[in-house]
Amino acid sequence: MGRTPAFTQTDLSLTHHVRFGPERRYELAFDLNVLNVFNQNTVTSFFTTRYRTTNTIGATDIDPAYNQATQTLIPILNRILTGQIGTQLTQLESGGLPSLTGRPNPIRADYGLPSGYQGARNVRFGVRFRF
Repeated sequence: MGRTPAFTQTDLSLTHHVRFGPERRYELAFDLNVLNVFNQNTVTSFFTTRYRTTNTIGATDIDPAYNQATQTLIPILNRILTGQIGTQLTQLESGGLPSLTGRPNPIRADYGLPSGYQGARNVRFGVRFRF
């Protein structure tokens, strides 16, 4: 699916201090913080769940002669690592794998679409009193 777009954000923070009272002993501080000043709306994540239901490709789907009691998974893993399971991946969508019992497993409509966005503009005001 590739990468999300570059994420940039501009924030602003202003503080103003006012001293008053005898010997300017007291202080009031006014704060303004603005996060995401330009209200950018960048995509931060995508829907990555490909199929509507969660189904798996079992060892017997890759090699029908596989026997769990007498064999290790090394030959199955070698087929996966060398890319020899293209047929099984195609059958996963069409329901052609024995483990799916003939049920099709279509791709989700939102697969690959944006699922998260950068936070909206956020403005905060604050007042502090020091004595």
